[in-house]
Amino acid sequence: MPKNIVIFSDGTGQAGGINFDEARTNVYKLYRACRVGPDTKVEPSEQVAFYDAGLGSASDGGHFKIGWMRWLYNLASMATGLGITRNIVDCYAAIIALYEEGDRIFLIGFSRGAYTVRSVAGVMTYCGVPRHMPDGSPLRRDPKSIHKLAEHAVKDVYQFCPSYSRKIPSVPAGDSRCNRCTI
Repeated sequence: MPKNIVIFSDGTGQAGGINFDEARTNVYKLYRACRVGPDTKVEPSEQVAFYDAGLGSASDGGHFKIGWMRWLYNLASMATGLGITRNIVDCYAAIIALYEEGDRIFLIGFSRGAYTVRSVAGVMTYCGVPRHMPDGSPLRRDPKSIHKLAEHAVKDVYQFCPSYSRKIPSVPAGDSRCNRCTI
């Protein structure tokens, strides 16, 4: 039975899950209403949800563990969008991990989170949702392999778009470029 996959991406500086109920973002409140949990009646076979905190949020901080470096990274993220590629990769990796044939995908975001989910939609348009690894072997469902595959797809889209987006407004479904990612 097909299920809904709902991806939520919050705005700059927003991490809904670490706040008290009154201070949670609307994106996080929607995520809580859609996710499987003890406080919802959502069946895991019918719907799954993924939440991605916004750039520069307290739960972000890149790979820095030292407080002041983490603070500086978050400040740079909020000001410049530093780290948005990681958010795009994380959302796309969640889709790869959860997707089964026939599933419906919903993307919800606010502010830079909206840009993130639009970018994820672009990656899915160009690459689809992989069904097996680039070498033809079955898709490995471990997080490291899926994340690596998502990084490869996003990198491929980044390389393709600057060269061809003005000349080729959309890539036809049977185009050979689609076969590089729709594996």
